[in-house]
Amino acid sequence: REVLASGVGFSTGAGPDTPWGGGSLSDVDLVRYLDLVDSVGAAGVRLDAYSATDSRLERVVALTHERGMKFLLNVWPGGMGTITPEAYAQQAVALARKYAPLGVREYELGNEPNLRSFYGARVSPNGWRLRHNAAYDAIKAYDPTLTVISGGLAPCGKQGDVFAWGMNQTTFLKRVLASGPLRMDVFGYHAYEYGSGLSGAEMMAQKHTDPYSSLRQLYLAPVNALGLLALQGHHPQVELTEIGVPTTTLGQGTTEQAQADFLELMVSWWEAQPWARGMWWYSVLDRPSFATSTEGHFGLWRKDWSAKPAVTVFAR
Repeated sequence: REVLASGVGFSTGAGPDTPWGGGSLSDVDLVRYLDLVDSVGAAGVRLDAYSATDSRLERVVALTHERGMKFLLNVWPGGMGTITPEAYAQQAVALARKYAPLGVREYELGNEPNLRSFYGARVSPNGWRLRHNAAYDAIKAYDPTLTVISGGLAPCGKQGDVFAWGMNQTTFLKRVLASGPLRMDVFGYHAYEYGSGLSGAEMMAQKHTDPYSSLRQLYLAPVNALGLLALQGHHPQVELTEIGVPTTTLGQGTTEQAQADFLELMVSWWEAQPWARGMWWYSVLDRPSFATSTEGHFGLWRKDWSAKPAVTVFAR
């Protein structure tokens, strides 16, 4: 199953039409869902962990391990910015205490903290850093061998952009590091390169010239994430905890073949980068609850559970 240092798995999302986080899939469909993931040799699944007492999460972890797959657990209470650093650290270590003995060795601290919708409050680089570091310290005090990944930053405009709903990812990171040290084992990042009608090759090429490109802002732009970390003495591996392409004529979607081509090109390119670690593809199944937006069309399988061309690519 291992393709990269941490493998290529699926970032599943949560909520309607997913198996957890208030998802609407039945237990029968949960088994079917994980069977699809297993069928293409995926390294595992990344999913949000709201509570150490979530019985549905326990069920998913058990079913995943039965299939020989691993977990990346995202410690995300749904409103990270609304609780104290101490409370967030308590949640993180409670999850580690419960799931590390069951084989869950990787923990991501938050999801897209540079977006208000995920942080749960006005975006605060220092506020997120304080919560992140508190949770990192708590997990490492419990078991220093666990791997802690910083919360994957979302693509958000170009360098310098600040909106009411979010902050550009490199601008956010620059402010985080200016406020103090950020402790991590691996740097989490989200890379979405899709655009209306773009081919797989065109999506891959955006990093060379497009100031909005998430990959360009990771390592190529004059001000880039890896460069900012290096100035602080950090030279981490990078975990793409989300990457994907929506297949739709709506909004910024593209074709199923373009999704497949991008996946193949991206994995090949990512494997060649010296700082590249794992990759988590978003997502498994199209979501009919979001059929009228791009959000409903990121799956490698359609809403009727039939395979898109990218499934064959992933299985290779």
